[in-house]
Amino acid sequence: LMYGSLVNRATMALYVGSTTRRPFGEFVSVAGVTMLGVVPKLVRAWRIDGTMEGLDWSRIRRFSSTAEPSTPEDMLYLMYLARYKPVLEYCGGTEIGGGYITGTMVQPCAPGMFTTAAMGLEFVIMDDGRVGDRGEIFLVPPSIGLSNDLLNYDHFVEYFDGTPRGPNGEQLRRHGDSVERLGGGFFRHRGRIDDMINLNGVKTSAEEIRSVLANDLVSDSKPISVLAEGSDQHRLVVYAVPRDPKLLASPGLAERLRVDFERDIKARLNPLLAHVSEVILVPELPQAGPGKTKTIRELRRDYEARRTRS
Repeated sequence: LMYGSLVNRATMALYVGSTTRRPFGEFVSVAGVTMLGVVPKLVRAWRIDGTMEGLDWSRIRRFSSTAEPSTPEDMLYLMYLARYKPVLEYCGGTEIGGGYITGTMVQPCAPGMFTTAAMGLEFVIMDDGRVGDRGEIFLVPPSIGLSNDLLNYDHFVEYFDGTPRGPNGEQLRRHGDSVERLGGGFFRHRGRIDDMINLNGVKTSAEEIRSVLANDLVSDSKPISVLAEGSDQHRLVVYAVPRDPKLLASPGLAERLRVDFERDIKARLNPLLAHVSEVILVPELPQAGPGKTKTIRELRRDYEARRTRS
């Protein structure tokens, strides 16, 4: 953020306070912010509560969104708040010194989508060891910013061991994301590879399921698959954070959400996935570091611990 501001000779505006409340939006208006960076979870909260509606955000020329996958519905709503200015999606990681896929101001913008590899980087999408349009993303080194060592981990094992070769025999670098190439030059982020879910023979990602679970009663959700007791069959369980903390112990809310989630999955994704066994209400999603939602594997351990205690 600081480098981007300085290199563009811009003024960086800092706000002290809650970004989910209306005073933040008023600050954006009064300060004349021209580029606003967001995280999808924040936009989701604005949309559900209507917090920023009616404010003058006309000076905003573009948004940027990063940190977690976004949904087209949330990003289209964000565009609406500033007279349909574009949202530049940006995805990467600390270990690569920035992003590997992004949107730009010189290409068509579609909410929640990416349009190109970030400057200075190349990537390939591999599906079962072959180049494809949907699968695991691999980076093509070298590139400025890529890590070459890790504290307390084996760098080679973490990023290179067991990776396939690129289309021209290149050594590829593992990143762990699932990406899909769409028509019109767009790309869609489909979550982490270790967040993949296989139910009834249908393989999808936790993020793809989460993207259709739009419910005003919850502020966030995370689907996982778990093995049914005494069986090798998987069932779908959804962790959900109620907007009203008083409803955390409400069995009625959990059952209502279970029915609603099944309906949403059936109508908007795939009827074969529309079997939600259980909804677990939590005050917040388990975290693995600042702002990073735990992976499916870690949430499964959390679920097993709950099942053992019960």
